[in-house]
Amino acid sequence: MMAAQPTTDTTAYDLYHKGRSLWEKRSGDNIPKAIAYYEQAIARDPNYALAYAGLGQSLHLLLFTWVRTGSMQARRPKTRHSKLSNSIQI
Repeated sequence: MMAAQPTTDTTAYDLYHKGRSLWEKRSGDNIPKAIAYYEQAIARDPNYALAYAGLGQSLHLLLFTWVRTGSMQARRPKTRHSKLSNSIQI
């Protein structure tokens, strides 16, 4: 059996684990910080699959949190909302 070697770049590895640690807390602004670490890890090693997986999980959790709390509605520009309302009325 062959052992998987996720990355040979130790800096990318450290960045991934910093992101993972923040992701596991799932509170406050930890998810956006985790995303930044994952993006840095990917920039260091574009083939680092675990960093892409962590980024995907973080973006999914961030979107779920926005939808659940309704803060996504508050961040949309009003012009976009009015265009959406107009298209629904037609």
